[in-house]
Amino acid sequence: METAPQPQTGPVPPSPVPVQAQSPVTPAPSSEALPPKHVAWSFTGAFGIYDRAALQRGFQVYKEVCSACHALSHVAFRNLGDPGGPEFSQDEVKAIAASYKIPGGPNEQGQTVDANGTPLTRPGTPADYFPSPFANEQAARTANNGALPPDLSLIVKAREGNQDYVYSIVTGDSQRPPANEPVPAGLYYDPYFPRHQIAMPPPLRNGSVTFSDGTPNTLEQEAHDVVTFLAWASEPTMDERKRVGFVVMLYLIGFAVLLFFAYRRIWHGHHDVGAVGEGTGDETRLAP
Repeated sequence: METAPQPQTGPVPPSPVPVQAQSPVTPAPSSEALPPKHVAWSFTGAFGIYDRAALQRGFQVYKEVCSACHALSHVAFRNLGDPGGPEFSQDEVKAIAASYKIPGGPNEQGQTVDANGTPLTRPGTPADYFPSPFANEQAARTANNGALPPDLSLIVKAREGNQDYVYSIVTGDSQRPPANEPVPAGLYYDPYFPRHQIAMPPPLRNGSVTFSDGTPNTLEQEAHDVVTFLAWASEPTMDERKRVGFVVMLYLIGFAVLLFFAYRRIWHGHHDVGAVGEGTGDETRLAP
């Protein structure tokens, strides 16, 4: 005969909880971009100016690498010969402009395409602006997996961090992603870009271009020079602005010195009548 279990009068001990095996936790990918690198630039500071040699090398990098995807629509070919810029000669500017194909206007028959349906073009002139590498936005997106390459005319001024940010993006695009940050197909890892995923393939590498002046064509040098060129494109009159500002400051300082000596010569030691009185004040009363 079975007996029923007797109720317990004391505290009930907790039942043992089975311990589950813990697996290592994979950290979630960080979406916060790294702060831009700080690079020494010749044009920063109150007295900084553009490095002409770096501007010419940077234009070479843009033309041979960047211009395949990115426009420079706010810069005219003639600006390449302006003081404070790359300062190419007039013949060099003409040759650079002629190497680009500019959409041609209607011909004598009013047609904008030839017999094969190809749009009419003509060689560029110094008065023309850099043409876009694509006919329209849809063509640009189609050629770049849906992404729209930004115009580089004002890219340095349009991004927080300015030239440091652009330099960091260009040099960081070639880094290998960590194991915990998978990158989808069609995108590339860049720790300086938001969410660390960018649609631009690594644009530069060691030896992307060969500089005619013998400067080493490392990735860092190419990035430094092309960012210098893009900084000039964003603010082509910076050198002139700083020169004018310096002259204005000298003028104001000289004017302030002249005012000081004029004050010392004419007004110092002279007081308005009645401003300072002496005695008991009886001298202010009218004479009888």
